[in-house]
Amino acid sequence: PFHFWAPDVYEGTPTLFTAAMASLVKLASIGAFLRIIQLNVDLLPAWLNAYYAMLILATLILGNALAIKQQSVKRLLAYSGIVQAGFILMGFISLRPGEEWPVLFYFIAYVLASVVCFVVVHFVESREGTDALDAFRGLGQRNPILAGTMTLALISLAGGPFTSGFVAKLYVLNQAVANGYAALAVVAVVCTLMSVYYYYKVINAIYSKSADQALPIEPVYSGLLILFTLITLAAGILPSFFTGLLK
Repeated sequence: PFHFWAPDVYEGTPTLFTAAMASLVKLASIGAFLRIIQLNVDLLPAWLNAYYAMLILATLILGNALAIKQQSVKRLLAYSGIVQAGFILMGFISLRPGEEWPVLFYFIAYVLASVVCFVVVHFVESREGTDALDAFRGLGQRNPILAGTMTLALISLAGGPFTSGFVAKLYVLNQAVANGYAALAVVAVVCTLMSVYYYYKVINAIYSKSADQALPIEPVYSGLLILFTLITLAAGILPSFFTGLLK
């Protein structure tokens, strides 16, 4: 919840660099944190889980509350990243050796959706000169590939069915309940419902009517966006294959 710098940095940084910050930097930090926990699991104090729970609650509640009012899509995704970090941290509660795979699965799901969103924002911002919500109006007509891939990415971030984001949330929530944190899981579910509002606000803009010209992109970018989207769907429909690899 203390990443209040993130929206300003995301907004002021070139979007493709922002995509790297949202994926590679988080990968490094979460990977390092996970390794520290793995190497010191027998030395960790009992109160650490309660500390995790307080951080998770603050992250989910504050992140969602601040994301709702955003009109800049990059700032919205920054607060979304804060919320997603809260869900990832939920996987660290009472973490035992061999149970790291829900954290890894969640992170993969987040990176896939996040990179797609930021790449689409990059093209819209390059054309319109802004990442404001109004710049995305009519994107469904101007470039169906950009619109479709970003829509599925946002649905995944919101935890919509048949996406990797849905399965990832299910795994960490189930782990939290199994470890005795059912109340925390209930709050997380409520916060997930809150997040649906601001994700679908972007989707609504994407499919609103517009008379703007087409927004063409290079085939290689279209191919990468479609590939990431297909993996997102595959991980949501056949999660056992991916969890088997992670285990």
